[in-house]
Amino acid sequence: MLVSSCGDEKKYGEPVVKPETIFKSSMNYLVYNDRFVKLWDDFTAMNESQAVISKKTFLQQLTTGKYLPLRLSSDDSSDYYQLYKIPDTADSEIVMAVKRYAEIDQEFFGMEGKQLPAFEFTDLNGNVYNKESIKGKTLVLKCWFINCVPCVKEMPALNQMVKQYSNRNDLLFVSLALDSPDKLKAFLTKTKFDYAVVGDQEDYLARKLKINGYPTHLVVDGDGKILKVVSNHKELEIILKKLTRKAV
Repeated sequence: MLVSSCGDEKKYGEPVVKPETIFKSSMNYLVYNDRFVKLWDDFTAMNESQAVISKKTFLQQLTTGKYLPLRLSSDDSSDYYQLYKIPDTADSEIVMAVKRYAEIDQEFFGMEGKQLPAFEFTDLNGNVYNKESIKGKTLVLKCWFINCVPCVKEMPALNQMVKQYSNRNDLLFVSLALDSPDKLKAFLTKTKFDYAVVGDQEDYLARKLKINGYPTHLVVDGDGKILKVVSNHKELEIILKKLTRKAV
C-alpha cells in the first residue's frame, strides 16, 4: 500500500513515465499518450498539488495547453491523473497535441448524461430504431462515412465485437453514415460490416449531435441517455466490457 508523507494511505504513486522522458520528443509524447492516457474513461483527477478536482475542471485546464495529464501508478484498478506544468522548453508540437486531444475529450465528456437528440433511424433492411424500440436496451452507435479510412479499417474489429456479444439481446449495434443508402449498399457488397447501417445521416450527425470527427462511437442507455462517447474500437471495447460486467 502506498503511504503519503503525512502517514495517510493513498492509492497512487510515481508517474508511470517520467515527465522528462515524455518531453524528449513529440514521438515520445505520442507513445505515452497512446499507451497510458485514457481520459475518456473514469478516473481521479488532481491538480498540481495532488488535490482532487473535478474531471470537468481537469479537462478545462488541459485545453489551455499549459498542462500535461500525468498518469500516476496505482495499486488498484483505478486511474489517477495529475496536472503537470508543461515546461517552456517543450516542443510546440507536444503542446498542440495535448490541446487537441483535450478538446476532443472535453467535447465527448460534455455529451455524457445528455439525451440523444430525438431520433427515428431506419436501416438498410427496413428496421426502425427510436426511443420506444430501444427501451430497456443499450444502443451502440458508430458514426462514419465510406471514405473515412480509420472508419473502415476498424470494421473487422467491430464485427468481432458484434459476434462476441451476439448472445446479448439487450445490445443493439447501429451505425449512422453520411453516405446515401445506394452508395452504402454498393460499399457493403465488398466490405463486411455487421452493424445495422443507416444512411443519409449528415444532418443528424453534424447539426444535432455536432459530431466533428470520425469515427465516433456513442453508447446510449435504454432511456436514450448518452453514457459514453469514444473515438475508436479499442476504447469502445473497454467501455462495453465494463457495462456488461455491471449488468451481470
